[in-house]
Amino acid sequence: MRLVDKQVLRELAGPFVFGVMTFSSVFFAGTYLLKLTNWVMHGMPLLTAGEIVLLVLPSIVVYTLPMATLLAVLLGVGRLSGDSETVALFAGGVSLYRLVVPIAIFGIFV
Repeated sequence: MRLVDKQVLRELAGPFVFGVMTFSSVFFAGTYLLKLTNWVMHGMPLLTAGEIVLLVLPSIVVYTLPMATLLAVLLGVGRLSGDSETVALFAGGVSLYRLVVPIAIFGIFV
């Protein structure tokens, strides 16, 4: 893996983690928070409510991964472009194809 690939993936990692956490929280709050609150108010133990949350999270993450990937690519490439790092890479002889390869691989694995 070349240094350029690592740099591009490093730019995508932060927004991706932020996106997964944010989108999952919003999705959970909109879908399950009211139900969970009602169940706890009617006598469900908090430990059971916590287990339900842990069991539901993987199904929520399945929906939020594509959104987080889009957010990461938009923010990561936007920052690279905004800081003129893409201009420096192109001036250094890195092709557009070489710049897009780690982004495409990141998207395929997600």
